[in-house]
Amino acid sequence: MNPCKACMRLNGQHSETRPHGDLRLEGTGVFGTPREPIRRYVQYRCHTCGSWLRQNTERGDPAGLWSLQAPSGRASVTRDETLKDEHAGRAVEWLKNTIESAKGTG
Repeated sequence: MNPCKACMRLNGQHSETRPHGDLRLEGTGVFGTPREPIRRYVQYRCHTCGSWLRQNTERGDPAGLWSLQAPSGRASVTRDETLKDEHAGRAVEWLKNTIESAKGTG
């Protein structure tokens, strides 16, 4: 299963961006000592596609950005990969339409 469009759009956005409506809060990642804990991210799970998203703090990785882990277990999907996937999807759609048009005129 692949990340839904809402998760793909959120990936790479600044952490101040609100989570989309299908995300459920799952917990936080806290590191450091008990006297000085450092909250690094808030973990969400998407009801639609099953993806995990992290709302990273300024001390998170990547710092201050949303990051995505696909339900397939892939470690992360970068914003550049998201844009490449969207671009590739449009190219495939264009190619299908071109082939269908050629069949109709032949």
